[in-house]
Amino acid sequence: MNNPKHIFGTLLTGLFFSLCISCQYNPQQIEQTVSFAPVAISLGSIQTPNTWIDHTLYSAFTLSVPNALERGNPSDRWSQQLNNMGVQRDNEVVFFQQKSLNKGSMVNADEHYCRVIVNYEKITSDDLLHSWQTEELDADTRAWLFENVKANLAYSQQLLSGPSYEWIDIGGTKAIRVKYRRSGNNGNTTACAMYYLFNHDEMAMVMTAYREQEASLWQCDMENVIRTFRWKRCK
Repeated sequence: MNNPKHIFGTLLTGLFFSLCISCQYNPQQIEQTVSFAPVAISLGSIQTPNTWIDHTLYSAFTLSVPNALERGNPSDRWSQQLNNMGVQRDNEVVFFQQKSLNKGSMVNADEHYCRVIVNYEKITSDDLLHSWQTEELDADTRAWLFENVKANLAYSQQLLSGPSYEWIDIGGTKAIRVKYRRSGNNGNTTACAMYYLFNHDEMAMVMTAYREQEASLWQCDMENVIRTFRWKRCK
């Protein structure tokens, strides 16, 4: 993909938390699984459960999330407590979290962990891929994707495996899927997936993350969230 830094722009700036953090890692110890072929893996169709909630985001696309999640609010009690700890979210980012955090306290904040994080950017030019297009994930693009993964690791977190890179097909809409595992709190581990979707002059990023020790609770839903993504108008 030509000039990945331009194509991805500032999409991930402040995505998870707007922190200036550095990650200590040894690239030689991290196995990167790469899919070079531009052929997209079809995820198949999904019948969205009736209990899921549909969201129209940025007036550009729709996404459905399980009813077990609530939409986070930058001014809610949980976010304010994070701010007091020096952790701030970008107000442009839409995020969903397990219910009760909006009015909960830090006492039970670690009881479960699941997030869906969404960002969007409108591009002044029209040099992005069309929604149905794929391109080879060349070395420059993969390097840029890897930098975005590292940018979403807090200072106390380590990359455990991945990332892997591949194109997927969501009912005709193509997306780059980046999957990796990282360390979490209290000895737990977290499964993460980042999805990049392009639509000629706009792009979206959807990230899912859940505690692997709670896979029976979250994994199926988190893998299905991206299958509900729909551009309002494919270009």
